[in-house]
Amino acid sequence: MAYSTFRNSRIQIILLILSLYYCRATVDVSSDAFIKGHMKPLGSHREPLAVEELTSIPNPKTFYDLYTKPGKPVILRNAAKAIPAFSLWTDEYL
Repeated sequence: MAYSTFRNSRIQIILLILSLYYCRATVDVSSDAFIKGHMKPLGSHREPLAVEELTSIPNPKTFYDLYTKPGKPVILRNAAKAIPAFSLWTDEYL
């Protein structure tokens, strides 16, 4: 019984080594098989997108139609200052 277990273990190890060798032999590292940008900094595979910047908060319908619905990014500069809580929530108030 111990011999058959040992024999099965050897067969499994041999099959593992052969399969690893086969996998190594079939992958050509210099080919274009790898994804563009693989092992490079995130986002380096393409040019950066221009993102529109707004200095005031648009009304909700405009914001939805122009940015939310089409999934277009936008930066709202100083938008927090337009909200009443920005001036009301002081350290003393909180």
